[in-house]
Amino acid sequence: MRVLVLASQLHAGAAELLGVDLAVDLNRLGVHATVAGMYSEAMEGAADAKSGMLRRGVPSVHFLGLPLRPALLNLALGVARLRSILKRERVDILETSSPALGILGSLACAGLRVIHVAGLHQTFYRGEHKALRERLFAFLTRFRTRTAFYAVSEYVKRTWIAYSGTDEARTRVVYNGIVPTDPTPDRAQMAEKLRRELGIPPSSKVALCVGRLAAYKRQDFLLEALWPLCAGGDVTVVFVGGRDLSVPGTQQMLDRMDATIAKHGIAAQVRFLGHRSDIDELMSGADVLVHPTGKEAFGLVLAEAMALGLPVVATRLEAIPEIVAEPDNILVEPDDVGAFRRAVAEMLARPAQQAEEVRARNQARGSMFRREARAGAMLSFYNDLVRACGEAHSPACSSIDVRDRRSN
Repeated sequence: MRVLVLASQLHAGAAELLGVDLAVDLNRLGVHATVAGMYSEAMEGAADAKSGMLRRGVPSVHFLGLPLRPALLNLALGVARLRSILKRERVDILETSSPALGILGSLACAGLRVIHVAGLHQTFYRGEHKALRERLFAFLTRFRTRTAFYAVSEYVKRTWIAYSGTDEARTRVVYNGIVPTDPTPDRAQMAEKLRRELGIPPSSKVALCVGRLAAYKRQDFLLEALWPLCAGGDVTVVFVGGRDLSVPGTQQMLDRMDATIAKHGIAAQVRFLGHRSDIDELMSGADVLVHPTGKEAFGLVLAEAMALGLPVVATRLEAIPEIVAEPDNILVEPDDVGAFRRAVAEMLARPAQQAEEVRARNQARGSMFRREARAGAMLSFYNDLVRACGEAHSPACSSIDVRDRRSN
């Protein structure tokens, strides 16, 4: 079996890095898996990313050479280049991870016997996703018999089927994968380090919020919920992630956060750390992960927190109940500020023995989402697809049924 993973940037983005890791892991499992990037090797970071993949066992890395904002002619050339790679490399399976990549892959696979596996890493709603990109992706992939889909959660699968009208039998759920820290950082040492770095007194609990500062992640809701706990000095809220002003409404959200901090005089109990590369250490030193998001197709940060034993308070929406186990963790309705505050207070007031038991069960839960498990699930998916379509490069499939009758 020969697999090509098509990504946009090879060194940034959650879905893109998952694709690179998948190619590495498939090669370890004996599959010939290569990677193709949309843009030029001259792009900042691309050459280093390529070298890193080659060192990790990926046989070859290709570039389509598209500019960052490709015109129609650029896209046509990109399709032609991808099609040439598919034929030259005798690719059996092409994996894509976004609607834009899925469109490119669908066009390149037209008339070929390549099986296109289109990843669904986002939710799809008819009333919300009216852009040409999503609609064209659904149209092109729905009617090609050699196209199948994997969704990162059952929730995403349900929204995709309702949005696209695709037969349920063509979509399988494959959860995202995380890389657990080995060895797990010592919690006591990390807590002391975190408090020393940020000047947080030992008497204050740390509520950690990880993710870009963006309107849909609702960090302003979090501050509105937790300011009474902060005002008494009992809780310090630590935000990790850069500001994403490309998301509409983000600047207004940041203004509301500044107003909340000023109004209640809690500047000493709120920290903004920006982008950090030591998330595992920050999670190990925190007391609770707080996740007030307004949408979540999977939630890598939730799986990462649980794998480190960190308890979670999050909103009960989309895929979150599927990933986060209750009652060890607490989920609340999305717009209930008071319930979120009470949940955090309840979590932080748990007796030491109960808290340790919760951490142990969370670590076990987090192990379900290990990167190795994802690679194995994807390989099983690919094998089932090849069997469904006959031998590699056989005539087109008459039908695909990839429903996994085993547990995911």
